[in-house]
Amino acid sequence: MMTNDTRADFTHQITQIRGKLHQYALQITKNSEDANDLVQDTLLKAYRYWHTFKPDTNLKAWLFTIMHNTFMTQCGRVMRERRILVQKPFYELCDLTGGALPNGAISQAVLDDIQSATAQLITKYREPFQLHIDGFKYCEIARRLSIPLGTVKSRIFIARKELKQRLQP
Repeated sequence: MMTNDTRADFTHQITQIRGKLHQYALQITKNSEDANDLVQDTLLKAYRYWHTFKPDTNLKAWLFTIMHNTFMTQCGRVMRERRILVQKPFYELCDLTGGALPNGAISQAVLDDIQSATAQLITKYREPFQLHIDGFKYCEIARRLSIPLGTVKSRIFIARKELKQRLQP
């Protein structure tokens, strides 16, 4: 366990390295505010886990490792959030009902429009798309229709693209 003198020395050494941490943070974040946040997160973790630091090892390397790992974790989180936003249309991310009562007539009209547009698709696009909508996986559709997996994917993509064009308000 570190003594108060050791902790004071630890704090003093961190203070001397802080400028280099900030420079590195600026390089990897490309933004001053994000760099400040990253340095703050790094120092917070360093103080939280100071008891795990071995006194006769390289403090600078330890801090830079904490910073790098913190940055990579934050990047992963941002990418996952972006992937979710890209995969789902805006209207699916919001609760658009807002306490309103469901309108069966509008829902049925929309469903009818979708079914009508799907029925107008060329058979080679409609079949894989309908199977996909019914819950079949790409490989199952490929086996069922005796076509290559890549063909299944491209036909479903084309079907979606055509449906988007046909269903625009």
